[in-house]
Amino acid sequence: MNVERLREAEQRLWAEYGVTPRESTVQLPRIRTKLRVQETGDGPPVVFVHGASNSGTSWAGLAKYLPDFRCILIDRPGCGLSEFHGRRFRDVDEFTQFSEDLIADVYDALGLDQANLVGTSFGGNVVLRAAAAHPERITRLVCLGWSVG
Repeated sequence: MNVERLREAEQRLWAEYGVTPRESTVQLPRIRTKLRVQETGDGPPVVFVHGASNSGTSWAGLAKYLPDFRCILIDRPGCGLSEFHGRRFRDVDEFTQFSEDLIADVYDALGLDQANLVGTSFGGNVVLRAAAAHPERITRLVCLGWSVG
């Protein structure tokens, strides 16, 4: 991947929306990798989990309209500018555990006891599984474009 070209494309997209995200990298101890996080706005936290084949920047158009929320756009491990986690899932149980750990790690790394959680497509699968495992940490859950089962 050409990181420079990706960053330039992302900057053009964010500029189109008139938003400049704050960027950080967090360590995920359960997943054992580093994750790129982009944030916009201030207020109640909302963690956004993207679908397959893209990154957290795919939420830029929505984040623009949510300045009164702390929009936390993650690049799932192995996507965008996050490191790959180094695993291949052999079965649904392994993927379920990964999903549960991913969201718990993100919340812990960002100091979130609770937050709203939004996922689309593949990310919808991730957030649904994480919410089932950690309902006390999810204020509200939104799944888009992914059918259960």
